[in-house]
Amino acid sequence: IQSNAVQLALDLIVSHPDLRGFFRMFIKRLVDDSEARACGVWLMDEATGACDLWMANIGGESLMADSADWPAVDLPGESLGRHLLACEEGRAAILEYDGRDERLPEPVRAFNRDAGVNALLVAPLRLEPKTLGWIALASVQDSDCERRWRHALIEATAHQATLALYYSRLVEQSLLEARRQAVLEERNRIARDIHDTLAQGFGAILMQLQS
Repeated sequence: IQSNAVQLALDLIVSHPDLRGFFRMFIKRLVDDSEARACGVWLMDEATGACDLWMANIGGESLMADSADWPAVDLPGESLGRHLLACEEGRAAILEYDGRDERLPEPVRAFNRDAGVNALLVAPLRLEPKTLGWIALASVQDSDCERRWRHALIEATAHQATLALYYSRLVEQSLLEARRQAVLEERNRIARDIHDTLAQGFGAILMQLQS
């Protein structure tokens, strides 16, 4: 499972270098390979500390905030995001729930009832010492063998998703820093030009006055 997860991540990084495209195909493959009902990705906002549902795949359909069907998953997604933030245990270990688990918020349990979800696995996207987000896998089948297999599968895929997310953020930060440095250098150049031009102008005026 680990080897397959690594190979899948490498293949998708090449074919879908943008983060949205990578995760869209990544969770679709996770749903297909695990025969799950749905998969969702929650990301932490470092600036605000909030945890929001960023992307989901339900029955093979990829959904994001600009999707027409997004309102149907936004409420349970928001509720689960708050639950994950408050659950200290889930920041470092995989959480296992029954579909109607009383620990889950009611909007999540209602979604599970409507979708026939009987098992929910939530894995942290963790790169010490930070938790970058979570990935959740909802399944209809709930035998002990299937649950252990999905546990191993989501553990392996969460590691690869974390590395892809972290690498993408590093690249984005590098590009932002490069743009900031370019703007700063241009401002300095303009300041030097203005200074030199004014100095020459004032020098000419003084010479004329002296004359």
